Amino acid sequence: MISPRDSEGAGTGPLGSAWVVDSANPPAERASGRSESPSDGGREGSRSLWNVPWGAGEAVLVLFGGLIAGGLFAPLLVVPFDSDLESKPALLAAQFLFALTMVVFSLLVALRWRRSGLREALDLLGFRRASPRQFGFALLVLLGYYAIALLFAALVLMPEQEDIARQLGLRDGSTVVAVTAVLMIVVVAPIAEEVFFRGMLFAGLRTKFSLWPAAIISGIAFGIPHVTSGPTAAIPLSIFGVALAWIYERTRSIWPCILVHVVNNGIAIIAA
Repeated sequence: MISPRDSEGAGTGPLGSAWVVDSANPPAERASGRSESPSDGGREGSRSLWNVPWGAGEAVLVLFGGLIAGGLFAPLLVVPFDSDLESKPALLAAQFLFALTMVVFSLLVALRWRRSGLREALDLLGFRRASPRQFGFALLVLLGYYAIALLFAALVLMPEQEDIARQLGLRDGSTVVAVTAVLMIVVVAPIAEEVFFRGMLFAGLRTKFSLWPAAIISGIAFGIPHVTSGPTAAIPLSIFGVALAWIYERTRSIWPCILVHVVNNGIAIIAA
C-alpha cells in the first residue's frame, strides 16, 4: 500500500512549513504555522495537532460566513441581469461567484486579513508540491471510496442527485455554455471546495481535534451544502469529504485532493 511521508520532502512547500505542533519551536515560529518536524501522517501524526494561524472556532465562523455569502449574496450580483436565474449563463455566473467567494474567504483567513504574504497564505492552504506516490495514494483512496459508495447504495439506499451538469447547460446545444459548464464542474468547483473545506476548514479543526473528529466534521460540512441537489446524496458525499480530509492529512498537500475531486466529478459527468 502506498504510504506517502512528508519527511521525504514532497509534503512540504517552498516555504517549508509544516502544520504539526512542535514544542521545540519558539512561540514566534509556532504562531506563523511553521515547524521543523513535519509529521509523517502515521498514527502519531494523526494525534498531533496542526499549527496553522487560525483555530477551529475561526474556521467554523468562516465556514458559515463563506457559505452564506456565496449562497445568498453572490447570486444577487447576477439577479440584475437575470431576475429569475433561469438562463444557463446566469446559473454559471452564480456558481462561479459562489466558488470565488469560498476561495476569497479562505485566502483572507490564511492572509490573516492582510494584503501581504500571498505566497505564505497559499502554502498554509496546502499548495505544496506532492510526489507521484502521494498522488497514487490519493487515487487508491478514491477507489476505496467508490467501494464504500457501492456498498452503501446496495445495502442502505440508492442516493438520488439532480443532474447538475444538465442544469448548468452541458447538453443544451451551445458549445460555449457546455465547455464552461464542464470547466466549472471539473476544474473550478474542485479547486474552490478543496481550498475551502480541506485547506481552510479541516486545517483549522486540526488545531483542536485529532484526525478523525476533524475529518468527520469537515466531511459533514462538505456534504450538507449538497443537500439541495439531492438529500440522500449528501451522505456518500460526506463520506467523500472524510476521505479527502484523510488524503490531506497524509500528504499535507491540497493537490492530491484536487486531483481526486477532479477525477470524481469528471466520472460523474461521463456517467450522467
